[in-house]
Amino acid sequence: AVPNEAPAEEAAPPAAPAAAVQTPTAPAPSATGEPTGEPTGEEGTGESGGESGETPPTTPHVRHRQSQEQLERLETLRLMLSGIAGADAVFRTAMADAGLLAGYLTDAETKLANAEVAVDARHTATAAALTATEARIRAELQVRASYTAFRQVCRTLFPNAAARMALKLDEAIPGDQAGLRRQIETALATADEEPYATQLAAATYGSERIVALRALLGALDTLIGAQAAAQHAAKQATIVRDAAVRDVLLVSRQIRAEVTALLRRYPHLTAPMGF
Repeated sequence: AVPNEAPAEEAAPPAAPAAAVQTPTAPAPSATGEPTGEPTGEEGTGESGGESGETPPTTPHVRHRQSQEQLERLETLRLMLSGIAGADAVFRTAMADAGLLAGYLTDAETKLANAEVAVDARHTATAAALTATEARIRAELQVRASYTAFRQVCRTLFPNAAARMALKLDEAIPGDQAGLRRQIETALATADEEPYATQLAAATYGSERIVALRALLGALDTLIGAQAAAQHAAKQATIVRDAAVRDVLLVSRQIRAEVTALLRRYPHLTAPMGF
């Protein structure tokens, strides 16, 4: 899960054809840019040859909001540094005498700038992860719809038990991606053999459609890899952001403690803005 934040919202993909899949719903998975909501498989088949109970993958409805508390920490340091920069000469002289030198404040400004960059980078990485997730889900919907159509053709052509077993027609379509890939690859390898290949070709499901289904499966594999990489990048960007904000919080506390001590030591000083 993403640290120190509540998550952001995504949109749902289009449903596949009604004969193949039902309209997706939107669950609420984890908030890391690592969406869940994987599909569950079909529940079984009837003697009529229709698919039943298959649920498609869904677009995660995840909130990835930037923590307002973190933004407030950045704003607090920004206000303090601005106040010190605009303080009167008497205060600035006392501050230098107390050891609050320009170099120390410059380091604080650098940490603030780093945190602002990290916040923006994390936002960009999270958006990319969500885009990759939506692309993967659309591809999986297309694969499932095409594979369901293939199974329906096969059920019509091959009603005998041996053929149904060979083509895995009586097995539920797996909900997980690895299981889905294995089942499709096995079924298509069988469909390439005789007598299945000739009968499928005669029923307008020839080798070119099998090649097309394999291509969809390959494209899905590519998008699964892209999604994993984007989610990892978003997670790393979140870690970097959180570390940068912690640095800001620490330096803010140090500066506030120094200035508070200075004001107690010299009550005649005017507190700068932000203190």
